[in-house]
Amino acid sequence: AKEKAPLPAGPIFMENPDGTITEAVPADYIPPKLRSARRDWSAARRQSLINEDSDGSSGNLSEGAAASMYQEVDFLYSRHERIFVLLLFVQLLLEALYNFVYLLRMRDGSSVVEFMAMYGWRVNLRAVQCLLWGVFGGQAIYTAVYYIIAGLAILTKRP
Repeated sequence: AKEKAPLPAGPIFMENPDGTITEAVPADYIPPKLRSARRDWSAARRQSLINEDSDGSSGNLSEGAAASMYQEVDFLYSRHERIFVLLLFVQLLLEALYNFVYLLRMRDGSSVVEFMAMYGWRVNLRAVQCLLWGVFGGQAIYTAVYYIIAGLAILTKRP
């Protein structure tokens, strides 16, 4: 019969799939140096130990560190926002070019003739034109709503 390995009495370290290391501390773990003074603890001290990280910090940043962290996050957000706006602008230009070509092809009638030749339908020419203009209208409404939502996300700084 195999003997089971004893469970670790303290914190263990695990590697996440992305390669970072995480420390897992049991909820009832008390550091060895504090076990002897167990009887002297007040309820407040016990609560503070529960809220502390394994390195003894309470997880709260000092005012300067918090301000620095906020500035760094704000800076990174502004950089991402600029790239997002640039990508939206490039996408808008490409969609405008697509719509320009679509309109040219609709005005000269080549889109309707190509559609009828491709699918071999024996339908009225006017019905195909209405279908293609309807598709264009739907795409135009979708594009407008898309850019309105993107603009609101940029202005409000919320997704």
